[in-house]
Amino acid sequence: MERVPVTKENFIQILVDYAEWKYSDEIKNSINECTWDLEFESDEFVYKQLLFWFIFERINPVTGKTILDEFIEFISKDANNRVLISNLLGMREIVSDTFKIIDRKKDNMIVLKGLSNQKKYMVKILPEQIEQYTPGRFVMAKIFRWENYYRFAGITKIKVYNNNKNFQGIITPEMVEQIQDYFEKKHVKDAESIIISRRSTLSGMLNKFPYWWIDGISASLLLNKKGKKKEKVKRIVKILVNSQCLNDLINNTLTKESQQALFSIKERGGIVKYKEIIMKYTDDTNLTWEKDPPNSPIGLLRRHGLVIVGRMLINNRFYKVILIPKEILEKLSF
Repeated sequence: MERVPVTKENFIQILVDYAEWKYSDEIKNSINECTWDLEFESDEFVYKQLLFWFIFERINPVTGKTILDEFIEFISKDANNRVLISNLLGMREIVSDTFKIIDRKKDNMIVLKGLSNQKKYMVKILPEQIEQYTPGRFVMAKIFRWENYYRFAGITKIKVYNNNKNFQGIITPEMVEQIQDYFEKKHVKDAESIIISRRSTLSGMLNKFPYWWIDGISASLLLNKKGKKKEKVKRIVKILVNSQCLNDLINNTLTKESQQALFSIKERGGIVKYKEIIMKYTDDTNLTWEKDPPNSPIGLLRRHGLVIVGRMLINNRFYKVILIPKEILEKLSF
């Protein structure tokens, strides 16, 4: 690959070129693994979204790194890229949410407010797209920090959900609750689409969770919620892999029905198809575990990090399953 000077103006294109140059076939073959929304009419949009997921989140099984991390190592050989690399590191922390557009500023900046955490973000967009981002609209998107502002990762959706129809336009106040319900269900569906296996580690799966679920687990386990997501995950794992803490949690916090559900999954090797387990045990899982904690038998297990819901390849087909992480499974004493 010809070495081209990497700048803040061309870094995205060079990152894309790097991924396509090195992993062209793997990108196309990874569509069944992708956990980002691929529901687009345009094949071009589907491919671009798949490509950005492949770059930002897909772990290379050979290197154990994302393409972004490989790219950072690739350009770090040039000392002139030191400042650029510090900005690229901010791309590791993706914020995924439905945002309300609060304001438009000069220099192609817009102000977004996340529905799940009520935080505000200054986001820079392309000049030719500025008219699409009208204050009052909602945007389903992923963003990453760059310098002192944020930028979009992948394809964004400016959508309104009303009377079972999707359309673009200005959102009126009476539509907000319906829109939030639509996007909440969409985010939950995306979060339950992570690829897992018997070999998946507890920390690896938790790091794929949206941060509001991590905060919900932290709150349920009475843990400190300060710090980055990876720091919170480490604290969660430390509790759940401790045999004494784990048994106290199961015996003193779970309901009898939750204990029975956990035992049922354990008895079947730690993995059960999701549709089979919810035929007997209910799951009221939502998006905001901290504000609205799930208390159903399965919901209680999930918000304490004891089970993970995701997609698993079984006989050449992906199924939605519920799994007890191997670190927890081996310590269960009942």
